[in-house]
Amino acid sequence: MILRYNYYTSVEESVHGGEETFAAPLGKIPIHVRGGNVIPTQNPASNTVASRKNPFGLIIALDDSDKASGELYWDEGDSLEPIVTGQYALFQFYVQNARQVLAVSRQNKLTTTAEGSQSIASGMTMGSLTILGVTSAPGSVRVNGNNVNFAYSNGVSGGNDVMEA
Repeated sequence: MILRYNYYTSVEESVHGGEETFAAPLGKIPIHVRGGNVIPTQNPASNTVASRKNPFGLIIALDDSDKASGELYWDEGDSLEPIVTGQYALFQFYVQNARQVLAVSRQNKLTTTAEGSQSIASGMTMGSLTILGVTSAPGSVRVNGNNVNFAYSNGVSGGNDVMEA
């Protein structure tokens, strides 16, 4: 079984494979996020320089094993060969349910690894984190060991359980 989420409503949809047809009314493109993926987001701006000032976010769509992974490539937006000059940052994100690793209480954990320029990476700001497929409200959310405020939606309006920090 494959999980996917409606991008607009966060509603979880199970898919058993095969071809499907979706309604696509004018003005609304049907967008789905496949479970198991971490998708970076950022509000647009009129140019790259302005865009780099906007914080980025992550949408984590858990699969049926409570796992997800993805990457984010970021450079200064001006160099012709940022990889050659080392002026980039590549982040790899991996979410795994800790009970599968530690055989203790359920704890989803986001692990991030980074390579490239420390100066590029340190200039980035994370603005939001949305996790789709959370099955119950977390007791707390910690970032770098510090508790942070979060909102949890239990699908009251037909949506799925969603956690945002």
